[in-house]
Amino acid sequence: MTQNDIAACLKISHGSAHHIVHDVFQFHKVSARWVPWQLTPELREQRVDACEELLQHFEREGDGFLASIVTGDETWVHFHQLETKRASNEWRHSSSPKPKKF
Repeated sequence: MTQNDIAACLKISHGSAHHIVHDVFQFHKVSARWVPWQLTPELREQRVDACEELLQHFEREGDGFLASIVTGDETWVHFHQLETKRASNEWRHSSSPKPKKF
């Protein structure tokens, strides 16, 4: 709901709606923060375990082990709709967690 919607619904001015939302209820506009992907605790633990295993192999085998590693990045994009920073703005209370986009 926008401030204009609030002002129209309550039949008050836009400035009064802004004062109520911003100053009285202490809501502020925030934009979503882009993060690569959401890591669950289980996935984070799996990644740490895999890295520790690779480190152990390196400590045993040295530089020869590094030559045998093949890396790649896996990105799957099924549908992506561009959204501007302004379009992602939301009114949030200062105690609310910041929104994220994955």
